[in-house]
Amino acid sequence: MKTDNLFYRLFQEAPAILLQLGGLSPAESAQQASGYTFRSVELKQTAFRIDGVLLPHSLQGDAYDRPVWFAEVQFQKDQELYHRLFSELTLFLRQNPTIPDWRVVVLFPRHSLEPDRTDLYREFLQSDRMFRVFIEDLPATADLPLSLALVKLITEPESKAIDAARNLLERVPQETVEYLSIADLLDLIKTIVMYKFERLSREEIEAMLGLADLKQTRVYQEALEEGLEKGLERGLLQGLERGLEQGLERGLEQGLERGLERGLQEGLRRDRQELVKPLLERVFGDLDESLQGAIVSLSELSPDRFVSVLLALSQPVEQRKTAIVSVWQARFNQNPESLDGLNEAQLLDTLKQAIVSSSIPSQKGVPT
Repeated sequence: MKTDNLFYRLFQEAPAILLQLGGLSPAESAQQASGYTFRSVELKQTAFRIDGVLLPHSLQGDAYDRPVWFAEVQFQKDQELYHRLFSELTLFLRQNPTIPDWRVVVLFPRHSLEPDRTDLYREFLQSDRMFRVFIEDLPATADLPLSLALVKLITEPESKAIDAARNLLERVPQETVEYLSIADLLDLIKTIVMYKFERLSREEIEAMLGLADLKQTRVYQEALEEGLEKGLERGLLQGLERGLEQGLERGLEQGLERGLERGLQEGLRRDRQELVKPLLERVFGDLDESLQGAIVSLSELSPDRFVSVLLALSQPVEQRKTAIVSVWQARFNQNPESLDGLNEAQLLDTLKQAIVSSSIPSQKGVPT
């Protein structure tokens, strides 16, 4: 199930990958991907739920204007797979008679996991609408486009996964995947490896991949800045969605208005914490207890002050003084006294004090 989730996340964030698996060229898939949304679909009046459907979101009247794509990820032997798949498919067509065409991509890690009996559905399986993809048949990750190499990485054995992931990390600055930023690609690669090595901590995974050194490179710094704006937007939207969902649940028990307000606040606060933590780690490395606590207090700042802190923490080292002033103003609504003469270690300590302090210092100026 965890492996399935990785694939569905990949298809959701980069629909072009599913279209490539379905036989479209990279150029065609990039062009068409913007017209689709990937999600699960529940069929009315049945117990069926199709886990992955790429639905067109541009319509002509009430009709879809392009094919609907169905995705099935199968990582265990299931002799009933095709019975279930084509039952769901035909029922979907019955309930959605306006779609102009359809495609199916079934993803197996290897041939041995396909159901033994296929003759009952040979007309479907031999159709040009049907694509059975066996990942073991794909070339090595180093020989695949970066988009499909991500698919291959999910199935790599542990003995090969680290080297394959490092190869992909090296390719990230030179290659693109439609709708995925450099920051998104780095996060996906790290997440895939973390799924494979669940016994290891995030820090151990980053050390194995050499991410500590990568974080110091200009490419990574630029990716962080690129992802910051996108992360703010995504985090706020996700926070609103989570907040609304939590608020609706609480509203049933405590009153709709009160529940919505609390859910929104908690959703936004959690997403703010997810944004600020990697920035603090970039500046300070491993976070001690005081900085861990600061993540919570920073997430409770007003929106304008919170954005000021994020932008300050994303500044390069040579602009440390600027960052200190920005954080100080956001936290205390005042400027620190002169920072001239402080060395890098003292500046870093001053920045830390500005971040971890929960109230205005008793004396104006840089604390000692």
